[in-house]
Amino acid sequence: MLHSGENLFWEGERFDSFCTVLDGWLFSYRLFGDGRRQILNLLFPGDVVGSWIGEAVAHCSVQALTPSKLCVLPQLSQMDLATRFPELAIRYGETIHNQLVRSECRVASLGRQSARQRIAHFILDLCCRLNVSHGKPLQAAIPMPLTQEDIADFLGLTNVTVCRILGDFRTENLIRIAGHELQVRDPEQLAEICEYDWLECSSASAEAWI
Repeated sequence: MLHSGENLFWEGERFDSFCTVLDGWLFSYRLFGDGRRQILNLLFPGDVVGSWIGEAVAHCSVQALTPSKLCVLPQLSQMDLATRFPELAIRYGETIHNQLVRSECRVASLGRQSARQRIAHFILDLCCRLNVSHGKPLQAAIPMPLTQEDIADFLGLTNVTVCRILGDFRTENLIRIAGHELQVRDPEQLAEICEYDWLECSSASAEAWI
């Protein structure tokens, strides 16, 4: 069990375990010398993190955004898993593959899309992962523990830009934000803004196995 703000491991540490997120939100990140932070990935139930084949040096830090539970497999158990439970090992491989695809899509978004497009893509991807992958409608409300600073650090934007664009989306009735909940009201318009590939949403749905 990790408390909110607690790190699973730090960048540069040796880490020889493989974890599946059972509950909660975590994120991976790197800190730069001047104190700036880049959030690399958001981790939700069903996502995996850590070393599958042996001890490795962590290339980033991983921190719990909310209270989180993880299933931790030590290195020896990982090898046993591949030989004794090959089907489960294949599912882990599929999950890792889908996480890689998501990361590649986000790199493309960060490199070529405007701030408005990045935020639209982020919102749709979030709703696909948290709703569609669990059999819920895309437009169902989702929890939103991320702050504007977190979103800015994830998308390579400033807090001011994130605040302005989220406000624009609310005014245009594309989204609803109330308390710590986010709801998409017009997914088609958001998808048009960011040229969203709905195959990404299908990929998120394929991850709902744990």
